[in-house]
Amino acid sequence: DFSAASRSKKPTVLDALSDVAAWTLDETRFFQCQGTKVQLQRGVLRSNCIDCLDRTNVAQFAVGAVALARCVDALGFVRGSSLEPGSRLLLVLMEL
Repeated sequence: DFSAASRSKKPTVLDALSDVAAWTLDETRFFQCQGTKVQLQRGVLRSNCIDCLDRTNVAQFAVGAVALARCVDALGFVRGSSLEPGSRLLLVLMEL
């Protein structure tokens, strides 16, 4: 809920949405297969805002940033479950 995120005590709405995105990815996971280690995806995330495409885009960016961080961590490219704001990977994500 974008309205609830904007009222949270987090420094920015994106920080609050990132927490929601992390929880959602914990619940749905993503498909990963490395050797004998297999993790199955258990769901999908759908978001929309009926009156503002910009809000939908911000929410999708928050989810994409968390998912990207977890994927590159799982692949061993970057360690950690988050990416620094302004990182090249996030800049590329914004350009997609």
